[in-house]
Amino acid sequence: MLRLENKALSLGVEPEKGGAIASLERIVGGKRTQLLYTSDGPGWTGGAPWMFPAVGRSRADGKPGFWRLDERIFPMPIHGFAGSQRWDGSADGESISCRTESGPPTRLHYPFDYTLEVVYRLSSAGLSATVEVSAGQGNTRPMPFSLGNHLTLKAPSPKDCWLRAPASQEWLLSEAGLLTGKTRPAALGSPVLLSADRRWLDCVLSGFPPGEAWVEVVDPGSFGVRVSQRELLDAGRPARTRPEHFCFVFYGDASGAFFCPEPWYGRPNSLNERQGVVELEPGGRFRWEMALELI
Repeated sequence: MLRLENKALSLGVEPEKGGAIASLERIVGGKRTQLLYTSDGPGWTGGAPWMFPAVGRSRADGKPGFWRLDERIFPMPIHGFAGSQRWDGSADGESISCRTESGPPTRLHYPFDYTLEVVYRLSSAGLSATVEVSAGQGNTRPMPFSLGNHLTLKAPSPKDCWLRAPASQEWLLSEAGLLTGKTRPAALGSPVLLSADRRWLDCVLSGFPPGEAWVEVVDPGSFGVRVSQRELLDAGRPARTRPEHFCFVFYGDASGAFFCPEPWYGRPNSLNERQGVVELEPGGRFRWEMALELI
């Protein structure tokens, strides 16, 4: 495990397990509190796995777990495959870098060449993870993808935990985990108790104002964080993203042991519907940031 620490946070990352965060401790007065939920038991194992090149479930021609590109259909695991790959990693005392790239196994799912790199940094305010996607020069067409992170936080005091976000709406999900096309108001502009409504344990929030794709989660027994996402723009380069496609997925269990405020750029079945995908030209570069700010 690669480690990074400052006066406020201690970070552990496992490159060999998807380049994901494996430990995130808050440090206050010498006391350490683990913010990340992980489990070796049945059900959701937690952590903070990366999602690429898909977020959520895919469905092509009525077949769950597939996506179509022209006349070909490819299998696509839920949330893509990057989180299950072995990445390379290094640390220099200021940051942790993890990297993976395409190869024969990935081309069975996704017929494009790419490299994917994540750089983690700590500050007095919190944690940032900058993702850089580079499309192979030899690709013959733009490469579509969505991306995100399945951040899983501990919730020691679920009855007292509250949420806040500037999202205007919730996209409703079918039993198959796909969007129904229907929406309802999100009503999270003011703090709302997580325990007040079970809808917050499995929902997709959207309608964030431009530049304001964030959610706040405060558990009095452990932590208070603001999780945000944004595209990082190169000078002179127009945005490749659209505000309406930044979303957050909330996921939790009935016992309240964990809660996931997941930043996604994209939506379920995005590769098939071409809604919420980045179309990256051969040789192009895209950068996206997930930030976790202590509050």
